[in-house]
Amino acid sequence: MKIVKVFLHIAIVLGILKLFAMNGYPVDVLTRIQNLHGKIFIFGFFGCLITFEQTFNTKFKFIPYFFILGTLIEILTYIVYLKHLHIYIKQMTAFLFLCGGIVFSAYSLKNCITLKLSSHYFNFLAGLLLSISSILSKNTRTLLELENVEYFLLFPLFVILGERTMLARIWRKSIFIKIQVVLATLTFILYNITIFILETHGIEKISLLVLIFNSFINDIKMQLTKFTRISEIQRYFRITLNISYIFGIIGVILIIYRRFEPGFHSISLGFIFGMVFSHSVIIFPSIYNKIPQQEKLSYIPFTIFTLANIARVLSSAVIYMGLFSQKIVPIFLIINIASGFLHFISIILLFIMIKSMVKD
Repeated sequence: MKIVKVFLHIAIVLGILKLFAMNGYPVDVLTRIQNLHGKIFIFGFFGCLITFEQTFNTKFKFIPYFFILGTLIEILTYIVYLKHLHIYIKQMTAFLFLCGGIVFSAYSLKNCITLKLSSHYFNFLAGLLLSISSILSKNTRTLLELENVEYFLLFPLFVILGERTMLARIWRKSIFIKIQVVLATLTFILYNITIFILETHGIEKISLLVLIFNSFINDIKMQLTKFTRISEIQRYFRITLNISYIFGIIGVILIIYRRFEPGFHSISLGFIFGMVFSHSVIIFPSIYNKIPQQEKLSYIPFTIFTLANIARVLSSAVIYMGLFSQKIVPIFLIINIASGFLHFISIILLFIMIKSMVKD
């Protein structure tokens, strides 16, 4: 879906504008719509990409259109500000995102019951989380306003961990699968108790950390299983997967210590989007019914992407945590902004690489 790529590029450009604004540089152009950055990423990009990938060639392939329509209306609302209709339009977009999440959750529950796969149970919880996120986002100007800011990332995070858990069936690791299902359920319950009922004093974040860490350890164990030979794509997949896990673990630890800005982006960019980089060489060729050409595989896009992630998380940590002398903070402000451009370049290179890999 070309619209997914469009949403991604819009979100990145808005993210760069937001970096300028956050670091003290006035941005007159598109000042109001820079706050759309997070919502386009969560609902426009991840909402469309994940539901499209999960419902491709099924009767439920209409689900991504809830997120496409909602995101387009959301963007239009910010560009053409209609004072008296603004609040009603925002409610309409939240309703579209809510419907998309509920239908995706129902579709996943049906598959969970019939196919009995753990990944569909994770998708079921993810759909509910996406629906609740749509309600929460309706009353927030930016996603970072919410203290449990990582809640908005639980939708793609649960889908990714569900896929990783499902692969454990190949190694007949039924105990690991049951543990992950219990941890996912516990994390889901704790986060919603914190959001709607009472403060759980960070237990939900610890539960999330254990969920990610347990998946990481299991993937490492599977990688240590002896194979006679692994392909170049499998080697690429392992390297990118492990680096993504490290960013995810670091991100949750930062959030536990209330370092929300660097923690949020370590999870969203380093872990979740890192997983998109990992899986892209397998998922996108399969969508086009093509066998990926391994000789076209390149580590350059992911290397630039990883350097951008390190720059983003490290500079944010320095700026917002006051780790060093104020004299060198301006240097990290420049690094912080530069990371946005590096992310943009790495994603363009990724799409070029994938296009070359699926060529006849």
